[in-house]
Amino acid sequence: MLLDSGSGRPVGLLWYAEQNGGWFIYDFAVQPQFQGQGYGRQALETLQAAAQAQGVPHIGLHVFGHNRRARELYRRAGFQEVSVLMRLDVPPADGEAPEEEWLDEVDERARVVGRVERQDHWNAPRPGRYVRVINAFVVNRAGQLWIPRRTRSKRSFPGCLDMSVGGHVGAGESYEAAFRRETREELNWDTDRLAWEDLGLFSPMEAPLSAFMHVYVIRSEEAPPYNPADFSGAEWLTPDELLARIAAGDPAKGDLRELAELCRGRLR
Repeated sequence: MLLDSGSGRPVGLLWYAEQNGGWFIYDFAVQPQFQGQGYGRQALETLQAAAQAQGVPHIGLHVFGHNRRARELYRRAGFQEVSVLMRLDVPPADGEAPEEEWLDEVDERARVVGRVERQDHWNAPRPGRYVRVINAFVVNRAGQLWIPRRTRSKRSFPGCLDMSVGGHVGAGESYEAAFRRETREELNWDTDRLAWEDLGLFSPMEAPLSAFMHVYVIRSEEAPPYNPADFSGAEWLTPDELLARIAAGDPAKGDLRELAELCRGRLR
């Protein structure tokens, strides 16, 4: 976690581990309200100094091509491109463009202040503007979480470990309605037939998260008949086992580690 040196308040996170003889940054984020104040630059400078003191020869990371702001920050810090992943988006055979997904845009107090198309929000986030998402964990009596792996065809976080259920809250949609919809779409489960509970709302103002998140728990001894377009497989892991896997370098969707840490005392 990144802390302000003066006040000690959390302003973001930087998570790295050993990989290929050096260090690799798996997660690096400054909370939107603290962006543009030099925290990211200072964190990278501190990490570089630590690597130099310990004789670490290189530091690596991954950044999406559309994230121009982050790429510029890394270039100024001395990072160089060593490989480029390219993708061609093939339009549907009927010639129709992908359907747009409109979301409510909210401020620091979770008040709706406008609407934004999903990709526009993540491609060019605006300071002080957030979106709403839901996440859920399927938990059995042994305290294990059903953790799926995203398909490699996913546009974001392909092949990564994921929450049991996750998705954006659409414009004008409630958190609970989004939870019910995403559970049906991703797991082929009807929430009316499930034992579930709401763990509450988590704010990016109070934790290093990317959005306002309502988190739910689904109690089940059975693995869901998941949608193969979303997930390629899954396994049961305790929160500690999941965190250990991520720390060992198993790639994970953004916010998964943070949510597992925030909720692990209640995921039993």
